[in-house]
Amino acid sequence: MPGTDKDHMKLDMRKDSFCVTAPRGEEAEYSSCFNLSREVEPEKAEARFENGLLRIFAPIKDWEHKYSVQVQ
Repeated sequence: MPGTDKDHMKLDMRKDSFCVTAPRGEEAEYSSCFNLSREVEPEKAEARFENGLLRIFAPIKDWEHKYSVQVQ
């Protein structure tokens, strides 16, 4: 997201998706939404913006819980 300022960025996390918007210059805006393949815990999400790259870290929900299924 080169040309954007982290102070004006908006990131909305949901359990199955996220949306990010940021003004880019005076007449343009970056805006996009993404679906996630697994549910995450949005309240524990963190985001970092460095050198034009937005990195989002969100733990996968119930990653620790797994169930063994006997194959017949």
